Formats: sequence, structure tokens, C-alpha cells
Amino acid sequence: MINDIFGSGRVMEWVRILINNNFRVIKSMIRENLDDKGDILDIGCGTGYFSRLFKFSKYVGIDSSLKYVGFANKKYGGKFFVMDANKMNFKNKLFDGVLMISFLHHLTDKELDGIFHDVKRVLKIEGKLIIIDPVPVYEQKNFLRKFIFRHDRGCYGRNKEQIFRLLEPYFNISSYAVKNSLTCTLQLFVCNNKLYKR
Repeated sequence: MINDIFGSGRVMEWVRILINNNFRVIKSMIRENLDDKGDILDIGCGTGYFSRLFKFSKYVGIDSSLKYVGFANKKYGGKFFVMDANKMNFKNKLFDGVLMISFLHHLTDKELDGIFHDVKRVLKIEGKLIIIDPVPVYEQKNFLRKFIFRHDRGCYGRNKEQIFRLLEPYFNISSYAVKNSLTCTLQLFVCNNKLYKR
């Protein structure tokens, strides 16, 4: 029943905006670390909400949910696609920036290894990967944050060291930060592409 309710793009976007205080902290993290220019890929774009931050870029969003992608295309324009992030249908070294927002904690280590391998392929040598993901439940700072993420659909919350280990074969981590929003503690990873070898 919960999946049916949250499967609706309209409901999911409204709930996430409410829970995340209109994404104020996430939006500031993105603006501070990724310029609105060039080609931007949003992996796990969901309802497409963050596309509104990219007015001058060539933004593309991908997600595995047909419902979310359909909602995003109706609300924000036809730049969203149903696609497997392990086998992306993009040319090598195409994107200046790649976003993964509240994405990692929904996937296993093996799935992420395949995705990071393909992100490395599609990201320009000088490109940036921006990851924003909640810290694990046990690191959330108060009862409300712990409660929200204990009931999140993502089962794979990871701490800084665990995510560093997954990123290390593919990316250099140029900065790391932890910030609190109203209802969650988030971690930010800013990564640069290591030289891509075919």
C-alpha cells in the first residue's frame, strides 16, 4: 500500500518537499558545488524536482520508475527517461556534472559498483560527481530524523568510510561535508573523475 501511495509522482514530490523543508539544504549544496552550465545528468531523478535549478544547462534526468518519469516529463518538460543506471545509453565523456540525490541508500554495494563504473564512463575527465545522501539511521542527530529514516524505503544507509570505499576505484573525493536540514542529516561528496581508461 505504501509503495502504491508513494508511486504517485504528485504525492511523492509533495511528501518529499514537506519532509525536506522545500529541499533548502539540498538546493544550497547543489548550487555551491555544481555550476549551471554544460551537460548535467541527474541519476535517480525521481519526480524531476531538481531540474528547476538548471536553467542554462542541458539537463537530463533518468530513473527506473515509469510513473516518476511520466510525472516529471509532464511537469518539467521532456528531458526525463526511464533508464538503468548500470547501462546508460549515453556517449563516453558527455556530462560536465552528475547528480545522485538520496539515491545510494536504495542500492546494494554491487549495484553501486556497476553504476559508478558507468558514471565514470559518461563523465568528462574534468567533470564532477555530486552525491547527497542521508547518513545512516544511527548517525541521525535527533529522534525525528531517526524516525524518518528508520521508515525510509532505502535499506542500505552507509557512513562516510563505506561510501569512500565504493567511490575510491573510480573517483577522487575533493570534499566532504555533513549538514543538517529540518528533518535529516545529509552527507555531501564532491568527486572528480579519475582518468577514464577503456
